[in-house]
This record gives sequence, structure tokens and C-alpha cells, in this order.
Amino acid sequence: MAEQESLKDKHEQDGGGGGGEPPLNVDALADNILTPQEMSNRMRVEFGEVIVEPEGTESVPQVLRIAELTYTWTKNIVYKVFTVILSILLAIVWGLVFALIAFSTVWVINPMARLYYIMLDIAGRFYAAIVATFCDPAYRSFGLIFSRVLARHQKVDDTDSAIV
Repeated sequence: MAEQESLKDKHEQDGGGGGGEPPLNVDALADNILTPQEMSNRMRVEFGEVIVEPEGTESVPQVLRIAELTYTWTKNIVYKVFTVILSILLAIVWGLVFALIAFSTVWVINPMARLYYIMLDIAGRFYAAIVATFCDPAYRSFGLIFSRVLARHQKVDDTDSAIV
């Protein structure tokens, strides 16, 4: 009984989420933008985080130590080799990509959008002139014709009605 009350108290303290988790905060999720430090924490690939032995099984300590040294050395050397070989090439590629995006935005996309809006304005003026010239007189005439029509609502007795 006392255990159930302590669980209930823990549940209320946790905000009803259970498991020690606070209640879901949507604003916090929307503001969850990773900093470079947080991104590097997600990319941790140290030996003890990648190679994990289950409880109850143990390797020979000397072999595990040699495996850890081999893993760490290989990871560091391969990373450095790829960095030396590809970093300059990839820096050039990404510099070109973002330079082309900036160039096309400034010198192609913005002027084309401006031209589109200018042409749309001119087309709109032509359309307005055509509507005013041809459609407005017809609509005024129809309006005058139908303004003289009188309509009257008359209820018909249902008892005398028969379909012939």
C-alpha cells in the first residue's frame, strides 16, 4: 500500500509522464536546434561506445586493450588521411555550390521575379481594359433587362394539385 502511494507521488512529481520524464513541452521541441557541441556529441564513436560487451561476458583484458588501440589508431589515421585528401576538394566544391546559389539568387532569380511581376502588371492592365470594353456594357444591359422582371411568390394549395 505504501509502495503504491510512493509511486503515485512520483507520478505526480514527474508531471504525469511516468518514467522520470517531464511532460512533453512543444515549445522546447520547436526550439530544439543542435549546437555544434551537441552535434559532435551525437557523432561520438569511441571504442567503449561502439564495442560494448554484454554483462556476464568478458574478453581477455590484454586482447581488449590491443583491440581498443587498433580501433582508435585506425579510426584516427583514416580520418586524418581522408581529411588531408578530401577536405580541400570538398571545401572547393561546397564553396562553388554556395557561390552559385548566391550568384543565381542575386543575378538571375531576383531579376526574373521582378520581370514577372512587371509583365503581370501589364497583362492585368490589358485584361482590365478588355473587360471594361466588352464585358461591362453587356453586364449593364443584362442588369437593365433583368431589373424590369418582376417575380412573385405564390403558394399553391397541395390538396388540389394533381400530376397530369
